Amino acid sequence: MGVQSIIRAKGGTAERTVQLTDIVIQDIRVFPLFLPDKRWIKAVSEYYEELGLLLGAARADIALPMEFFVPDLWNTSIKLPSQECEIMLDMWNLGHDLARGLGYRRGSDGDDSIRHGLRGTVYVK
Repeated sequence: MGVQSIIRAKGGTAERTVQLTDIVIQDIRVFPLFLPDKRWIKAVSEYYEELGLLLGAARADIALPMEFFVPDLWNTSIKLPSQECEIMLDMWNLGHDLARGLGYRRGSDGDDSIRHGLRGTVYVK
């Protein structure tokens, strides 16, 4: 039996244990459509898909991908209206929490990586 729960907001004031079956991935794909930097459209769409695949694999207790990329949604989220900003930040944090909870570690040098010309964090198994 694989991982059944993860810790959200580890070390923060809202730290809590969440069952994988209770995690809901919010659809954030439309949020960057009206931002001036169109690179975010593809990046957010791919992140949404990869986040869903990672969660699905963990729930099904099947092989996880060797790496997982979390784009830096912080800079994008602050340009959105408050409700969308909050959802985007939660999904950004979920990526980090899920990766750590499933045993991933930051890439070899721990520095940010670039995908689609945008910064983010690569986690590896």
